[in-house]
Amino acid sequence: FSNVLLVSGDIDPSNVKKTLAKGRGYVAVDILGLPTGFDFHAESGPTAFEMGDEAPKGSTLLAKAPTVFGLDPAAQAPAIRMRMLRVTAAGTTTVSEGSAITLPNAEPGAYRVEVFITPHHLRGYLGELPDKYVKEGPWVFSNPLYVR
Repeated sequence: FSNVLLVSGDIDPSNVKKTLAKGRGYVAVDILGLPTGFDFHAESGPTAFEMGDEAPKGSTLLAKAPTVFGLDPAAQAPAIRMRMLRVTAAGTTTVSEGSAITLPNAEPGAYRVEVFITPHHLRGYLGELPDKYVKEGPWVFSNPLYVR
């Protein structure tokens, strides 16, 4: 697995530390395929808020599911499922699901995105018992984005 940081500007120790401190990143289980194109942010008017930020109540939350980088076009496509969760003192609820999520008028809470993958594309590499391993599993877990 890897911790993916969304660094703005130069990739240098100072910017990497700032990005890590702000919570701008996500965790990916790379052995199932390198995720590319994942996005999770909020918008309020012309202002965008990234993971780790605090967005105002009523913001629109947007998430886009990743795809597998360098996917062999001859392989069976993986099944990818994404959901957005809202965490409050009362508990955790799923607020939306899909490959692209738009959640307008977000209520206060901590929001995060989970992406699951069924790696059909790896079937040809898994020997005589691929069905034993081709099962849905966690792929990408975002850091939270807070709505206050």
